[in-house]
Amino acid sequence: MQFLESISSAVKSVLSHKMRSFLTMLGIIIGISSVIMITSIGDGVYNAIHNEIATFNMSTIQVFPRNVFGPSILTYNDMDAIQNLPNVNNVTTMIESNSNQRIQLRNPLETRRGSITGLDHNYHIIENINMLYGRFISENDINNMARVAVIRPEISIQVFGFVNSVGRTIYIEGNLGRLALTVVGIIDVPLDTIAAQSPPSMALALVPATTLSSLRNTPNNIDAMMVSMDNPIFATETAEQITRLLNIRHNREDGFAALSMTEVMDFIEIIFVGVTAFITFVAGISLFVGGVGVMNIMMVTVTERTREIGIRKSLGATGVLIRLQFVFESIVITLIGGILGIIFGIGSALALTIAVSHFSPMEIIATVDVTAIIIAVVSSILIGVIFGVYPAGKAANLDPVDSLRYE
Repeated sequence: MQFLESISSAVKSVLSHKMRSFLTMLGIIIGISSVIMITSIGDGVYNAIHNEIATFNMSTIQVFPRNVFGPSILTYNDMDAIQNLPNVNNVTTMIESNSNQRIQLRNPLETRRGSITGLDHNYHIIENINMLYGRFISENDINNMARVAVIRPEISIQVFGFVNSVGRTIYIEGNLGRLALTVVGIIDVPLDTIAAQSPPSMALALVPATTLSSLRNTPNNIDAMMVSMDNPIFATETAEQITRLLNIRHNREDGFAALSMTEVMDFIEIIFVGVTAFITFVAGISLFVGGVGVMNIMMVTVTERTREIGIRKSLGATGVLIRLQFVFESIVITLIGGILGIIFGIGSALALTIAVSHFSPMEIIATVDVTAIIIAVVSSILIGVIFGVYPAGKAANLDPVDSLRYE
């Protein structure tokens, strides 16, 4: 009975000083809400990225020179050499122009700037690209360095006013000269995916790689390669074989990188774990500061209620009951702060993910982790106990006679 009375007295004491109690809780609220918000948003973003990347072919390896700003040093002969390696199924190339190309729009006075991407027929096979109309770049286009292009529906609408522009001619100007390209296909790339933000999908036009190589006056050079594997389990070994082969062929020590989609996912996971750990550490500092604030206000409370403590002791209250009352009061403050922090954290996470999803190509859904909520509640109680013990001990050790004389 006395135990329940101590809890009831603690709750009444907290509620009787609402503003002071709320200000005391602020540190706890901020710390708990930060942890909940960051973990919820972090998990949501990670899941969204994981789901988007899963739409790519996970059996692929991206190969490129480490000095991406230097001249192209990969060659078509390198592609042939890689094709003969174990576990390699297919090899495709990617060549990129600079972003100063301009495509003529419907209005003769309007143009749109961007780049041109050169691909070969194997890219279509490896990435399993869907076509709305027409076809993708063919092997015949590669062999003949054909002046053809595959474009996005958005480009077709801006240039011609309608989507199916197969057979029409687009005009692109830039450092490559004035190009007249016959549209042979309209690519299907959903706008709400990461794939829509990749260089091939963002290009003004996709053209045969050999055509772009010739226009750049680098007929034998390519910028990057994509390698598909027979078995993704051996992705690491295959990537090492590719880089070793290229370094030997070009007499380099560490001139090339080969990155599998599995490694990309692992790298993203490491980043998210690191960011979450850092934010949690910062939130921990906030919780510590909040705990100090709780201890400070409890010390003030003990001083204010010195006479009350003296009266209770003179009526038979033991030091244990006095101690419990103030510890419970501290726990009530931190527990309410923790609950408010959880509510605020979840609400903030939901609001932020909705806002980010509105401007992002991905749909991000905040993932509320029940474990994080349990940890938050337990942490709130522990903070209340840890930072409430000293003030409670001071109250329990007060002398009844001195307390009654206190003014």
